[in-house]
Amino acid sequence: KAEELLRQMENNFESGECTNIRPSTISYTSVIDAYARSNSKDSAVNAERIFKRMEDTHRNGNVDAKPNVQSFNTVINAWAQSKSPGSALRAEQLLFNMVKGYRDGNKELRPNVVSFSTVINAWAKKSSEEVGSAKRAEKVLRLMLEEHKNGNQSAEPNIISYCSLIDAYVKSTDAGTTLRVMGVLSLTLF
Repeated sequence: KAEELLRQMENNFESGECTNIRPSTISYTSVIDAYARSNSKDSAVNAERIFKRMEDTHRNGNVDAKPNVQSFNTVINAWAQSKSPGSALRAEQLLFNMVKGYRDGNKELRPNVVSFSTVINAWAKKSSEEVGSAKRAEKVLRLMLEEHKNGNQSAEPNIISYCSLIDAYVKSTDAGTTLRVMGVLSLTLF
């Protein structure tokens, strides 16, 4: 239903029928969020499809449909909630795209604690099923710490960030996880 309304908004604007209502970042992000919350089998795929549509719309001249940190976080969350194989990896890839965009000068893509913690949590959910997931979660936390050290104050890890990483190692079947948990705990003592 939400996507139908977005499509109608797009069609009305493109046809010139209603030029004062242009699809915006908020419009697209709302539909992405609706898919993320839908719990349907293809919710993450559909959320990312709308996200890509927003990117295309922006590239084609709609300045009001520019992806931002909220739209990225919403599609990352859709993948983090997904039970599909490879979902944590896709959430991580989106985060890396976001970081790259920010480093390339797009300040609207500054990743925040939600961006990183969502991906860490996505890996934690997969750590009992996918070998190496806990190490991937730690890699994301280390990137988060690097971003924070480089001046991104909104990337400061919080209790959720650290607890999600500990959760990943506790659930992990990988060798040496007890030592890794101790290492994570040492990161938290600042």
